[in-house]
Amino acid sequence: MQLPRITGIERWHPAWVGIVGVLIYAPTVRFGFVDYDDPWVIRDNMLLHTLSLESLRSVFLDFSFEQRLRLGAEYLPVRDLSVMLDYAIFGDWIGGQHLTQVLLYGAACAFAAAFIDIWTGNRPLAWITGVFWAVHPVHVESAAWLSERKGVLGAVFLFASLWLLGRFRAQPRMSSLVAASLLLVMAIWSRAPTVVAVGVAAALYLWFPVSGGDSRRAFRGLVVYALIGAVAFLPVFIASASTGLVSPPPTRGLLDTFFLSVQVHGKYLALMALAGPYGIDYPLRHDPRLLLYATLGLMGAMAAVAVCAIALLRRAWRSSFTFGVAWWVILGLPISHLMVSIQNPIADRYLLLPSLGLLMTLASALLELRPKLSIALVVSWTIASLLWTVPQVHIWSSPRALREHMTRFFPHDAESWSNLARVELAERRPVEAWSITEKGLRHAPGDRRLLHRQAIILD
Repeated sequence: MQLPRITGIERWHPAWVGIVGVLIYAPTVRFGFVDYDDPWVIRDNMLLHTLSLESLRSVFLDFSFEQRLRLGAEYLPVRDLSVMLDYAIFGDWIGGQHLTQVLLYGAACAFAAAFIDIWTGNRPLAWITGVFWAVHPVHVESAAWLSERKGVLGAVFLFASLWLLGRFRAQPRMSSLVAASLLLVMAIWSRAPTVVAVGVAAALYLWFPVSGGDSRRAFRGLVVYALIGAVAFLPVFIASASTGLVSPPPTRGLLDTFFLSVQVHGKYLALMALAGPYGIDYPLRHDPRLLLYATLGLMGAMAAVAVCAIALLRRAWRSSFTFGVAWWVILGLPISHLMVSIQNPIADRYLLLPSLGLLMTLASALLELRPKLSIALVVSWTIASLLWTVPQVHIWSSPRALREHMTRFFPHDAESWSNLARVELAERRPVEAWSITEKGLRHAPGDRRLLHRQAIILD
């Protein structure tokens, strides 16, 4: 299937889309830390405040239980090194860390568009997918929250790695393969789930095969790429298993695990369709649309698996449209709860990488329409995304703004009320903190967390 071209856009490389990402999140440079992992992961973690041989040894080579817990219970040395560099360059200026995060997000946008361009050869598709990815509101948590540096770094190195792998596929040079493999290692050591990029690379080779005499050499390069990724994942798995961060699915029963998985998938599909609100947590048990999410998730999962299965069997189905679905399936597996039990049932940050697949599918579908209608829908989707994203960015400006947002949109979540009261109490405003717990108890009568918070206030 050949996608139509949009006149004039081919003259500009799609990597320029990175500027869009930078402009959207530039206001975060004025922000500080928020009381959502930032204090213990970054602000109070003295190990990351000094760039030295001893601190590097601890980050890269110390697998002790205590050291792994100190570093977030994960083996993410590239993430930790980036924080060290921030402190070495900017000192205690928190805005410098936000600036790094913004520039990294812009680089991720640029490499996302660039790798789509080199693999598909369709520049309009690369441009539109890149813009959609840059402006989508589900990425606000990753770009505006300093503790999610790992996700943004993982995206930068993964997309850059796939871009270089595309160069190797087109012209198999050892230098391109070595660089792509090193970037894959850096991606995995930034955010562990990027190891499934090995599956994405295999899908890229299948969907967009190389022709000519270099096909065997390109395939051998893919095997080397996969083996290096598997080896790089070993220390990540060992560290995470030793701290209990990642474990097999709990023994809640096969049916309950499956029901949770389709609920989460349905909620993710709704978030991708701009059906917010967006938050730092989603109390699914209080959501009246739980059955709707489960139905949507089940139907979506069945359709996605069917599309991928047919595309694997029939070459005619292998297009940019179906590859986006395959990307969603492959990168969605680590967050599906079917393979492992992860810390949070659902979170926006988990969609940073999988979201590119659905947005690529959407862009492919829009490019099949008549040019004027296609452009109108692309502009409409971009504006709708920005109407969610721009206000969402500012809720990360302070702990109070973050917690107020949660209580406003998820009033039945007692944890959100308790956290907002904690913010007031930290600023020595016990009367206001007590009032917040009273409001919370009206939405969640008798909740032990709120009663405990009241006891702390009284004390």
